[in-house]
Amino acid sequence: MELLFAPSVHEMYPDGFATSVRVTKLTDCLCGADRPHHFDGVATVVTKLLLQALPDVAMFGEKDFQQLLVVTRLVRDLDIPT
Repeated sequence: MELLFAPSVHEMYPDGFATSVRVTKLTDCLCGADRPHHFDGVATVVTKLLLQALPDVAMFGEKDFQQLLVVTRLVRDLDIPT
């Protein structure tokens, strides 16, 4: 069985949305140094998606190793049951 969870931008960020997730230290170097808010956006949307879908397993490619480290850290630090 295949499922696709693809909420709209408005569903993810309704009017008045004001919260973000920030993973420190890991995002201050490498490409994060040149893109200061990029990983905040990644951390926020991944956190929201994981909490909305509550998957047992989430698989991410390793093409962007820094992003993989950020997601791994936020899941561990926030005790997201994935």
